[in-house]
Amino acid sequence: MTSGRAVTGSSRQGITLLEILLVLGLLALAAGLSLPAIMGFVRDKALRSGADAVRSALQSTRLRAMERGEAYSWRFEPGGRWFAAVPRDAAGGGATAGAGSGAPSGQGAASNATQAAPGERVWVLLGELPEGVAFPPSDGAAGGTIDLKLLEGLPGVERLRPETVWSAPWTFSVDGSSNGGEITLTNARSQTIRISLRALTGTVTLSPIETAAPR
Repeated sequence: MTSGRAVTGSSRQGITLLEILLVLGLLALAAGLSLPAIMGFVRDKALRSGADAVRSALQSTRLRAMERGEAYSWRFEPGGRWFAAVPRDAAGGGATAGAGSGAPSGQGAASNATQAAPGERVWVLLGELPEGVAFPPSDGAAGGTIDLKLLEGLPGVERLRPETVWSAPWTFSVDGSSNGGEITLTNARSQTIRISLRALTGTVTLSPIETAAPR
């Protein structure tokens, strides 16, 4: 007669508190290491998006000048985020300063046709850079105000101040040429991107994103 007993192997049920804390610590460490990279990517994307919006607005302004057979001026808010394009000699006011030397070099932009005179429509444009991206401050070049009546109906116009002094204009002629210029957009990480406008052809080019040297 053989007698015996059943041996029950020990098995772990669940996990310990120490293991839970260890896993949570590793997750927090991974998140802390990746967050700066993620935020940097978001800021880079905003800077590039802003530059693309400005390039698109400049190209549209040049095209309208050629199609309509009248010069157009594009301006930006020094140290701010707004930019606009109106006919250089718009009826009813328009930009109070005429064509001048090129400014030192959105979220996108909205355009519209506003009433200039009975039976005549005028194309205008208003845009805003993404949050955290800004145009360069004023360099002292002659600027001017813009008659906000020309921009009525465009999104965001209610947030503009009539007394705002805009940059000196980048002007596009009817043949597609311009007075040329270059500006630099900057974000909160002191990263920059240069937007260059060629005088002869009116073409727009963007530089790679660069990091400004510490002062």
